[in-house]
Amino acid sequence: MKNQYALYAMAMGNFTIGIGSFIVAGIINPIAAEFSVSIELVGFLITYYALAYAIGSPLLIWWAGDADRRKLLIWGLGLAVIGNVFAAVAPNYGLMIIARVVQALGAAVFTPTASACASLLATPKERGKAISIVFAGFAAATALGLPIGTFVGLTFGWRITFAAVAIFGLLALTAVYQLVPSVQAPPTNLAVFAKILSDLPLLLMLLVTLTQLGSQVLLFTFITPYIEQKAGFGTNEITLLLLVNGVAGFIGNLWGGYLVDRIGSRLTTLLFLVSLGLAFITFPLIETAVWMGFVSIAIWGAVGIGFNAAQQARLVTIAPQYSSAILGLNASFLYLGITAGSVLAGVIVSQGGLFQLPWVALGGVAISTLLFMGTYRLENRLT
Repeated sequence: MKNQYALYAMAMGNFTIGIGSFIVAGIINPIAAEFSVSIELVGFLITYYALAYAIGSPLLIWWAGDADRRKLLIWGLGLAVIGNVFAAVAPNYGLMIIARVVQALGAAVFTPTASACASLLATPKERGKAISIVFAGFAAATALGLPIGTFVGLTFGWRITFAAVAIFGLLALTAVYQLVPSVQAPPTNLAVFAKILSDLPLLLMLLVTLTQLGSQVLLFTFITPYIEQKAGFGTNEITLLLLVNGVAGFIGNLWGGYLVDRIGSRLTTLLFLVSLGLAFITFPLIETAVWMGFVSIAIWGAVGIGFNAAQQARLVTIAPQYSSAILGLNASFLYLGITAGSVLAGVIVSQGGLFQLPWVALGGVAISTLLFMGTYRLENRLT
């Protein structure tokens, strides 16, 4: 594949972004203890991040116009690194919120731009593979970065985790600067965003992204206290469980790219949605059958992460003329889903419903699947 080293560099950037996005879920307890706030309030650090990303992504892509996408990658990743540095030294909860917003705005520029670059640098036949390589950085963050970062945070202090992410981000920034070529994309304006959002099939597809990711985050935000109380796990067991989830996600991401190029993005996304529902049905069995909990979270990781690459490929295939804009909007809807999921999770937990989270998440996947079925026939007129 041409430009494979550029794809690997962007994957490194997504690795940095991926850890920064979700590491709070793994170190929620020590952050709450140091800032003397509840775990529900710390959970909202994911919400603030997601909301800033959701709002910032389309606005920043619109503001960038027809700027060289390589420059956007550099600026976005640089901003994310600065946000991680601020998080590592934040003296209180209020400044931690600001650090998370800075991280999010950098990610809002980098991640959709990287996916758009991958689709533009690859041939149509290799588009699914190219996007999955770039998104593999996000999957690897879940596979390795999140469990390792959680272990480091729980063992040596959560600030060390953010500092380490910042250092790796500098390495990724150097790789992007050296290896990614200049990439030009059609300018994006508000009329393009309006056209996408007024197109019912495309809007329904974006809503599939929102509800699917929201369902995952609803359970994942409080997964550490959930399995601590449900299964009595300690730090080592929690780290192992997250590692299984992450490794499966990394494999599922690459598998998703393979399936997209073989059976198409539409069937791949449906397969992953159904499998995600199965994972949520079986996850509560971790209380009485630990092995089933591990199987469940492996399925969750594989299809939950793999879905994103398949969904991006699906959107680009259907509307290639809007690649930058629609991937920016997809990222925005993705983080709106994260916002909604984390907020709803906080409300449920505050009402004593920690153990109800898997069933509410299952309901979200059911809604996502219904939305997908609504796109199925409507999509035919776009292809």
